[in-house]
Amino acid sequence: MSEFDSDVNNSEFPISAYLSYPDLSNGWWLGFPTTKEDLQAILKILGAENGDVEVQYYATGENELYNRLPNKLNADMLDELNFLALHLNEMSESELEIFEAVVEADWHCGSLKDIINIGENLDKFDLQPAYSAEQYGEFHRDLARDEYADIVSRLLNSEDVKDRDFASYIEDIEENLNLTFYGQLQSDREDGVFTEQGYLTRTGAFEDIYRSHHDLPDDFKVYENPQPLKLADTELAGFVVKAHSLCGGDSQSASYNLNVLANLRSAEYLMLMDGRNIFLTEAAHAYRRGTTAYDAFSNLNTQENTNIKAFAIHVTDVHNGPARGDVVELNTEDRRQDILYHSIEHTRVDATPKFGPEQSFSPEEWERLEDIDRHMLESWTRHFESNDLKSVNRHLDDLRDNDSDIGNIVDESAFLAKMNGSYMAAAENPQPDMLRITLPVAKEMLARGDAEVYRLFPEGPYKLQPLDAIRNSGSLWYQEYREFAIKRKDMPGLDRWAARETAAIMKQRQKERDAPDKPKHCIPEL
Repeated sequence: MSEFDSDVNNSEFPISAYLSYPDLSNGWWLGFPTTKEDLQAILKILGAENGDVEVQYYATGENELYNRLPNKLNADMLDELNFLALHLNEMSESELEIFEAVVEADWHCGSLKDIINIGENLDKFDLQPAYSAEQYGEFHRDLARDEYADIVSRLLNSEDVKDRDFASYIEDIEENLNLTFYGQLQSDREDGVFTEQGYLTRTGAFEDIYRSHHDLPDDFKVYENPQPLKLADTELAGFVVKAHSLCGGDSQSASYNLNVLANLRSAEYLMLMDGRNIFLTEAAHAYRRGTTAYDAFSNLNTQENTNIKAFAIHVTDVHNGPARGDVVELNTEDRRQDILYHSIEHTRVDATPKFGPEQSFSPEEWERLEDIDRHMLESWTRHFESNDLKSVNRHLDDLRDNDSDIGNIVDESAFLAKMNGSYMAAAENPQPDMLRITLPVAKEMLARGDAEVYRLFPEGPYKLQPLDAIRNSGSLWYQEYREFAIKRKDMPGLDRWAARETAAIMKQRQKERDAPDKPKHCIPEL
C-alpha cells in the first residue's frame, strides 16, 4: 500500500477508483470528487500525465454503479467521473434512491455520459415502495378495493339477490387473486422494474442534457492538460513512415499516407492514429462534409476508444529538399468538435460513370444514391461555394497561428516515443521503457543490422539474433508472442530503416505514376 492508499477511506467518497498505468501490478486509490493537485500527483507517479489510466477496482456507495463505470479512462473521462461524484454528493436522499434504482435497472448506463445524464433526468422517473411483483399486485388490489368500496358496499346491501351475489363474487376474486401474477401484469404494462430501492417506472422522455466534455464548466474540471508536444522543423516523409512503424500501421497505409503528403497540395494536414493504423489527410478535406476525412473525424468515439490520437502537420519548407514542417499533438475531441462546427456542405457532385456521359447530382440526390450505383462511377468531385472554402482556409490559418503559440517542443525521438505509448501498452507483455515495433519492421531491422531487436516474452524481453530474421516457416515469426521492440537508444537504427523504406515507397509511387493504367489505392481505415 502506498501513502495514497492509506490516505483514502473509500466510505468517505461516492466513488473511489484504484488507478494504474502502465504497470498493472501496482496502483493507487483515488477518491472522487478530487482536486487538481491530488489527481496530478497520482498521474505523475503513474507516468500517465496524458490522463490515460486503467481502473482495476471501483468502490462506490451504490452497489451496482461500480459495474457500470468504464475500466479505461482518458483525461476527459477523469473530469466526467469527478463531475458525476460531485452530482452524487449534492443529491438528496430521495434523488439518490431514484439514481440507484435506474443504475440497478441498467437503464441509460451505456457510457459515462449516459450515467451523468441519469442525474440530469431524475424527474423523468418514478419510484414506488414496492419491491416485488407480489407487493405491487397487493398495492393495485388495495387501490382498486378502495376506489370501488362504495359500489361494492351498495351491492352487498342491495335488496336484489343478484347484486349481493355479484358483490360476493368480487370479494372472492379479491381474496383469491394471484398477487404475483397481477403485479407482474401491471409492471409489464407500465414497462417497470423492481429494484432494491422500489418499483421504478419512466414518466418522461430521457434527454441528453449533458452531451460531451465541452458541456462541463471549467470549475468542475480537475484534469489540467499539459502543454501538447510539438515537433519543430522535421523531415515529414520520414516522420510519417516512422510513425507507422511505432504505431501499428501497415505498409499499404504507409504508402497511401506518404503519397498524400508527397503530393503537397496543401500546407495543412491532419493525422489520426488509433493504435492499429494511421490516416493522413489534407486538413481542408476534414472540414468538407461527405468526404472520407470528414467521416473519419465525425464518427470518432473518443470515450470508447481512448487510444485515438490526433496531430496537426504544418508544412513550412518545400524548396530545400524533402518537405519539412511542424507536428503538433491535438486534443482529439476538441478537434472533432471544431470540425463538426466549422464544416461546410457541398452544393453539387459531378460524377463520371464508367460508361456513359457525365452526371451531376444535388446533395440530396447524391445522399440517396445506392452503393451499387456509386460503384459504377469512375470518379466524382464535390463542389463547394467559393466563400465557404475561403472561410475554412481562414479558420485553418487561425488554428495554425494558435498552434504556433502553444506546445512543448521536443526532439523527434521523444515525440515518437510518446506516440508509441498506446501501441506498447496494448502489447501482451509491454515494456514501457522500450519502443514496440511492428513485425515487418522488426524483421527487416534485424536482417539489416539496424539495431538490436527484442521479442516480448512474459518473463521479459529476449534479444534476437540476426539469423532469426531469415528462418523459414515455423520460426519465431509464426509462433505466439509475436511482439517486438527496440531500445530507445537505438532510435538512429529506426532512422536508417525509415530512410530506406521512404525511398522504396517513393520509387514505387513514381513507377505507378508512369504506368499507363494507374492503380487505385485503398484509404486506410480506422
